[in-house]
Amino acid sequence: MNPIKQLILYIPHAKLAFFSAVIVTVGSLLGFIGVGQIYSDIHARALLEAMAPTVRTLCFAIITSMSTIVSLLLTLIGLSRRWDHEFDQEFYIFLRLITTIGGMTLSIAALLLLFLSIPLTENQQLQTWFGIAYYIVVFASSFITGATISVIVALYQMIMGLIDMVTPTEKTEP
Repeated sequence: MNPIKQLILYIPHAKLAFFSAVIVTVGSLLGFIGVGQIYSDIHARALLEAMAPTVRTLCFAIITSMSTIVSLLLTLIGLSRRWDHEFDQEFYIFLRLITTIGGMTLSIAALLLLFLSIPLTENQQLQTWFGIAYYIVVFASSFITGATISVIVALYQMIMGLIDMVTPTEKTEP
């Protein structure tokens, strides 16, 4: 069975991370599309130029945060090997989920940043591609934002599980 499908079906806390990503992605898509209705290819170019600095900043922030999270998870794996507690499979599945989504998000953010570094020109042959480029930027931005929220929710749930392991008499509610 697909590991992501297994995770969503069998680990209840992963559903919250998945659905939070879906809600944020759909919400940001609706916001982008609602505000930036494209009436012509020239308008799409203006929208791309207007949103490029903000999306670049978003990409830099996500690249920084995801690379930090993934490197700290490597440290957590090392610590979990030395710790006296036995970790259940859910803990390692959460680690795999966060690392997979983090790596994928980091890669897409880097590609989006590369895409945004291409200069927009006045070439008439490229005018028709501005609408497509706008939607690529919108979908990629929405996806990396939703994926980042998913990682944050999964991290929160994993940390609550670790707290429950350290203090088993006090159960935390995620």
